[in-house]
Amino acid sequence: MALSARFAVAVHTLGLLAIAGGGPVSSERIAASVRTNAVTIRRLFQALGRAGLVVGQMGPNGGARLARPADEITLAEVWRAVETGDLFAFAASGGNPGCAVSCAVQPVLGEIFDDAEHALEAVLGEVTLATVAERVRSRALDPRPPDPLPAHSLPVAG
Repeated sequence: MALSARFAVAVHTLGLLAIAGGGPVSSERIAASVRTNAVTIRRLFQALGRAGLVVGQMGPNGGARLARPADEITLAEVWRAVETGDLFAFAASGGNPGCAVSCAVQPVLGEIFDDAEHALEAVLGEVTLATVAERVRSRALDPRPPDPLPAHSLPVAG
């Protein structure tokens, strides 16, 4: 069972936009940093745009930028924008309907899974994109807030 990387890629993408200082960043530039295809980033932009987190700018110097300041975007919003379905899943077989344990375990696990998902969203709701960007900047870039740079001059990190 593989977990989705959409949330991590979305935070990486939005972090680049936050660090870019408000200017548009192309899907190609972001894809180079994430090491994925630009089409993947453009699809992600669609979900983030529907959630009101990014806006696009067409043209030769186009790209995406944050729709709101980074300190007003929580990771919970990002999570809800890109992750669909349940965080936890039950066995595909559905269990043995003739087994008392099998019949009782799913509702019990359902309650526990709901509590865990609510806890995850609560933690993510306490962290803003600005916090992530500052922590990334302190590890990867000069710890001082950078002057806004054009998207093409941002360093590509691996």
